[in-house]
Amino acid sequence: MGTRARSAKARDGLITLLGQVLPLFAAFFSIPILIRHLGVGRYGVLALTGVFGSYFSLLDFGMGRATTKFVAQALAGSDEAFLRSSVWTAVWFQGGLGVIAGAGMALAAPWLITGFLNVAPEIAVECRDSFLVFSACIPVAMACAVFRGVLKGSQHFLSFNLLQAMTSVILPIATAAAASMGIDLPGVVSVQLVGLLASLSGLVAASLIHLPVLRRPAFPKIETARVLMSFGGWIMLLQVISKAAMQVDRLLIGSLLNVRQVGYYTPAYTLSSKMMLIPSSLDTMVFPVFGAMSQSQDGPRLEKACALTWKYLLILLAPLAVLLAVFAEPILTLWPGQDFALHSGASLRWLSIGFLFHAFAWLPSCVFQGVGKPGIIAVVTLLELPLYLGAAYWMILALGIEGAALAWAGRGAIEAVSLTLAVFLTLPVRPRNCLGHGVWQAGASFCLLYASMILIRVFSSRLGAWECAAIAALLAGYCAGSIFFALDEG
Repeated sequence: MGTRARSAKARDGLITLLGQVLPLFAAFFSIPILIRHLGVGRYGVLALTGVFGSYFSLLDFGMGRATTKFVAQALAGSDEAFLRSSVWTAVWFQGGLGVIAGAGMALAAPWLITGFLNVAPEIAVECRDSFLVFSACIPVAMACAVFRGVLKGSQHFLSFNLLQAMTSVILPIATAAAASMGIDLPGVVSVQLVGLLASLSGLVAASLIHLPVLRRPAFPKIETARVLMSFGGWIMLLQVISKAAMQVDRLLIGSLLNVRQVGYYTPAYTLSSKMMLIPSSLDTMVFPVFGAMSQSQDGPRLEKACALTWKYLLILLAPLAVLLAVFAEPILTLWPGQDFALHSGASLRWLSIGFLFHAFAWLPSCVFQGVGKPGIIAVVTLLELPLYLGAAYWMILALGIEGAALAWAGRGAIEAVSLTLAVFLTLPVRPRNCLGHGVWQAGASFCLLYASMILIRVFSSRLGAWECAAIAALLAGYCAGSIFFALDEG
């Protein structure tokens, strides 16, 4: 890869990372405001609408990812006819599925409130109306996925991230502002619907500007739909399994405990889940590398690519993972408050460990998709899912929300180890060769940073001036050590 190509990959990765990091600040300010004005119970219901939205997004048969692939393929081959057909077939397909899913959500809303979720009687009607409004969000969100795929496939990352920011940054701020003005929960969800409609309008406009051939709508074609679905089938299966595992903890908490506990659990989950922004951003640059090896099965190149990716994951994830795990209670005291530190501190600690494992599970998953073996990921995940569901059910009953976090951490460890072993067993990759290129130096730096942070925590239970100064000094030393002893390797 030439210098110009590497610079373009780095630029695209940086743009993607910035587009995903900015929502952190929106969540940081909006979540405490929503909790304060809606109450923990109503905020728990609002969080559950996001959970259900994630589940309904799985009905797209992988159309979002398929759109990205076939737009890129059509542009590379200058095939405007296939480009136009694939995009508009995906739009019709997603739109129809979205309407069906939204109608199902509206019909199920009364049962969800009275028969499935443990909702306090005084807010039951308000919560039911919120789910009815939310049902209209589903087809809009599913259509957005197609046009995001168009922008990513055509590599217009700046437009994609600017419009993504409107949904991920401006929308949470708008909902928090609505709650602070005394608007009830259905009104807050209505603000989200308006924001999604605005986002869809922007995505459509950007797609038509960058790809003028799309300005002439086309009717869906069965042949094109078959091509899209044949690619998206495995992707949908993986998405279904992944989403089911990632969202079921809050559903179980809402059902086995109450929605108030969902409200306590969600900020810890939201904060720790942001660790996945790092592998998500690396995916922009790493996935094409593994994809280029799909035919050659070049062992040494594959080993080096795995080693370098593991190294960068360790270097980039270590500070955030260590801070969240060691200083969980002080961080929650600062955000969103002392009450959450008492109820959610242990959950944040275990969730941060779990997401660290999930970040490392991303790499073998990316490898298998790149070399054309996604079925291995599906088999491993299907085998571990029943174990996770049983463990989560039992541990939530026994330990509450801390049990949910413990089960999540255990699943992350099992998934990372299983998929990594699968790489070593099925691909020409030897474990010994994956420890070079600065991997062991990065691992040693991680362990040293973790031990040093624990020492600070042992001698202080809060984040005062000297504690923050010591943490800043440690992080500065860690960054310097990573640059001189790890980044210069490979």
